[in-house]
Amino acid sequence: MVLAPICRPFVRYDLARLQIDKQTFRGRPTIMLEDAERNTLHLSKAHIDHVGIVVHDLDAALSTYCGILGFTLLERLDAPDHGVEIAFLDAGNSTIELLAPTDEDSGTAHFLARRGEGSHHVCFAVPDIELTLEQLRAQGVRLIDEIPRQGIHGLVAFVHPQAAHGVMIELLQKDQAHRPL
Repeated sequence: MVLAPICRPFVRYDLARLQIDKQTFRGRPTIMLEDAERNTLHLSKAHIDHVGIVVHDLDAALSTYCGILGFTLLERLDAPDHGVEIAFLDAGNSTIELLAPTDEDSGTAHFLARRGEGSHHVCFAVPDIELTLEQLRAQGVRLIDEIPRQGIHGLVAFVHPQAAHGVMIELLQKDQAHRPL
C-alpha cells in the first residue's frame, strides 16, 4: 500500500478499495491505497521548473524584470523552430521564462493576440514524460501534445488550459545536460 494525501484533483478513487489510516503525512490525514494505485499520477511530487510569461517586447520585459525587479538573466536565445525569442531569469528556487513571438503564425503569437501579455504556462519537471502523458490520457485529461516534442531544455508536452482551470501546464523531461547535479 502507498500513502497519499486525501485531496488529489485528477484522481478518482474507488471508495470500496480505500481504507482510512490514522497516520498523517506532513500533518494531513492520509488514506491507504492498494498497490494498483501506485501508477496514479501525482504532479504534486514534481517541482515547478519555471513559469512562462508571454510579452510583446522582450527587451522591455527584461528592462522591467532585471532592471527594476532585480532578477538575473541566465540565458537569452532565439528559437526560430518555436517562433519565439526566450529569456530565462533566475527566480531563486525556480526560473522565469519570458517569451516573445518572432513569428506571427506561432502558437505563442496566437496566445498573445487572444489573451495579451501575462502568464503563459507553469512548467513541471517530470522524470518520465511518456509515463506522465499516458497517466493523463488514462484519466481523460485534454492534452495539446499527445506525443512529447523537443523543447529548449528537453522533451516537452502541454496540457490544455481547459483541463487545468485556464492554466496551461507544460511537462518537461530535461535533457541530461540540463538536469541538476
